[in-house]
Amino acid sequence: MSLATAPIEDDILAVLRTTVFQVFDSEAPEDSVIPVTNGLFSPYLSVYFGGPISAPGDKHLTSNRNDTTIVTCTVQVNAARSSEAKSVKDIVVNLLTGHTPPDAGSMTLEGGMGYSKASTIDRPTVYIRELAFSMRANLTFVA
Repeated sequence: MSLATAPIEDDILAVLRTTVFQVFDSEAPEDSVIPVTNGLFSPYLSVYFGGPISAPGDKHLTSNRNDTTIVTCTVQVNAARSSEAKSVKDIVVNLLTGHTPPDAGSMTLEGGMGYSKASTIDRPTVYIRELAFSMRANLTFVA
């Protein structure tokens, strides 16, 4: 049992890196190189983590250090075409829904939080799809 979320985050990033897409923990660094094919950049993923936060109604008898927590994960799909953003989003949904990181429950897709948008401030236009997942964590009791 641990309040640390690094093993959970590392596991999720490792799962996403089994795809052909570049995966960044948070933002793509300024010096990163996004591959370009036929003048369009290849889709890539930016992954954001939140928590742990206390899970309501799930309190341990001896210490709040043993309380179950909630960890969140938002995956942002960035693509040069709207159709690519949609197909990559579906790949991510299939990879992560039900996945069980260490010391955590299975990942749940949180409906109503994801949306699509296009960033047209800079060129080229970036089509963005966001997916939100949550999971219970701090599950393994160590006496």
